[in-house]
Amino acid sequence: EEEDIRSLPLPSELKSRLLGAGLCLVRHCLLTPPAELAARLGQPLDQCRRMQLTVRDALARCTNDGGGGCGGFRLPDTAETLLLDVARSRAVPSMSASVDRLLQGGLSLCQLTELAGSAGSGKTQLCMQLCASVQLPAALGGLQGGAVYLDTEGSFSPRRQAQIASGLLLHCRRLADRMRQRRLPPGDDDDGNGVEGGGDGGDGPLTKEHLKALNEVSSLTVEQVMSNIYYFRCLSHVQLCAFAHESLERFLVGHPHVRLIVLDSIASPFRYEFDNAGQRNRQLAELAALLTRLAVSCRLAVLCTNQMTTRFGLTDAADSRVEPALGPSWCHVCNIRLVIERLEGGGGGGGCEDQRRRMRVLKHPAVRAGSSAVFQVCAVGVRDAFQDDVS
Repeated sequence: EEEDIRSLPLPSELKSRLLGAGLCLVRHCLLTPPAELAARLGQPLDQCRRMQLTVRDALARCTNDGGGGCGGFRLPDTAETLLLDVARSRAVPSMSASVDRLLQGGLSLCQLTELAGSAGSGKTQLCMQLCASVQLPAALGGLQGGAVYLDTEGSFSPRRQAQIASGLLLHCRRLADRMRQRRLPPGDDDDGNGVEGGGDGGDGPLTKEHLKALNEVSSLTVEQVMSNIYYFRCLSHVQLCAFAHESLERFLVGHPHVRLIVLDSIASPFRYEFDNAGQRNRQLAELAALLTRLAVSCRLAVLCTNQMTTRFGLTDAADSRVEPALGPSWCHVCNIRLVIERLEGGGGGGGCEDQRRRMRVLKHPAVRAGSSAVFQVCAVGVRDAFQDDVS
């Protein structure tokens, strides 16, 4: 059975335009070369490419195979399509310009990211910051989406989450006031901790999109931010896997605005509850495959925190090193791997030495391994520690 274009959740204007050109089936729209589609619709080539991507997204939303198939029809991916997907993808901002620069804009959508660190390194603090900042309007660097928080360690603090949300809204309102006074677009503010970062800027007109975003932020409340974070407590690997495989996808279908899934942490239920390493690795691989599929099909970011463990040398204790837990079977399934550590004393100034953290890249498709950025965890959440702190 072939999928009719009218069955997809598309804007009525787009449906009418496609049907008027005789493109009644999904495959007709998606397999027609963009140049031919532009000629049939009388539209610019770039607009037709974006139109095909919109149809692809809508089709992926109504399927369960993660590959965009429907009724046995599987969408082909071309290098051009993938490049356009990357170019138009946004990321979840961290509220630290240095971290966002390091990660090429923030926490990547359609990717499974591991965030490893020792106890007290700030993993949960960063997770809660991302749950708040993902809700910012697009014009201010956010995704205007919700977040799902899967807590396996009981480390989530609603009081702290509200404090971070309050700090984010206060920062954005101050930024909005400066933008109105100076009439600058968001990226041109001189605050190093701006939503999208940025340096010095001159005068410039505010667009309708910017004005709308400013009004949205001004009216946003802590309660609204908190109500967009969906919390699930998972006490064991059995509960976690059952929820992930049986309920998570259904929940996302009912909440299509979700743009972030946080699993804090992946290590807690899998590190100590298994005697059989093979069984543990199979369940880990199945869970990772599910989360990756949901990240791609729902166009959201997935962040899994991990603990650190000591790996002893075979012959010499000096060869021992601290590394993320769960071994190579887990690390190979993550698209992006990050480690954060607490920095003790020295530099920074302003009394923030004990709050400073370093994020280091272990694996990233677009960033050199070993690259790092310094940020701080303070009362209002994650912020830059000082200027020019990307190395």
